[in-house]
Amino acid sequence: MADEIQSINQAALLVAKNIQQWHAWLDRRADAGEISRTTAVAYKRGISKFQKWGEQAHTLTIPGNRPETAADIVRAWKASLSDADYKARSINAWLAGVKAFYAWYSETYSVPNPIQSVKGASRKGQTRTHVREALTDDEVNRLLALDMPARDKALISLMVYAAIRTVEAHRANLSDVRNHRLYIQGKGHVGIDDYVVLNSRAETALNVWLLERGEKPGALFTSNSNKSKGERLSLPSMRQIIKGYFRQAGIRGNKSTHSLRHSAITKAALMAAKHGKTISSVMSMSRHKNEATLSIYLHDLERETDPIENYIEY
Repeated sequence: MADEIQSINQAALLVAKNIQQWHAWLDRRADAGEISRTTAVAYKRGISKFQKWGEQAHTLTIPGNRPETAADIVRAWKASLSDADYKARSINAWLAGVKAFYAWYSETYSVPNPIQSVKGASRKGQTRTHVREALTDDEVNRLLALDMPARDKALISLMVYAAIRTVEAHRANLSDVRNHRLYIQGKGHVGIDDYVVLNSRAETALNVWLLERGEKPGALFTSNSNKSKGERLSLPSMRQIIKGYFRQAGIRGNKSTHSLRHSAITKAALMAAKHGKTISSVMSMSRHKNEATLSIYLHDLERETDPIENYIEY
């Protein structure tokens, strides 16, 4: 395959010739539970961006004395994304799709994978703070004080008291609620592999909703609309519902549905420090596998509650 790809245009054509077959392969993997639907969509988005760039940049040459290889071309694409001021996080998400395509092609046609050596974009030097702000205590209280249906109150309560993600709420089923816990399928995972503990406030709100929902198996959070009544509540609908309550509660600024989870983890970190709990207890609650990720929350908390500027004296 490395010999086959000697220009950006040929790389784009290689994708175009095989894209439908690759999409079908991704869908089969998702059907088999090997990858999540969200991952399949993300991979398709990445290869689409690469393909469009290849079609538009087919006259581009890559500096150097050696012929263009697939790895050179992918690196040139990465460089073009950096030049366009895309964040490393976005570049790496799209690159994952391109790498998945070439890995599939290599396996399908029994040829070496020519981009195996391509590394992700470095995040060194980029901001290690959250794009979305946490809610203040007053904002959370105003939000929870709103008059809202039981389903919406339960959804928001799980986010601010158990730090669940929107996608986790979307995937949750009635059968996942048991023993004061909600068992969840985490972001990017293909099966239930973790849980959150429901404190009294979250469990009370959830139980009120379950009395209304009934015992029919299926999605934990269901739609009330005429077109999809009783079906799984969609991710866009969840976000729209929560944003609507933000407006009602007068919550403004750079805040989104993720701000609810951010608020829960920030509050948990504060309480852990106050009551002598270890950082591992917050990691367990937030389900972060990497302390570096959790450290972003702790950094935000420290900057908010105990800024180093307060210690400056002359």
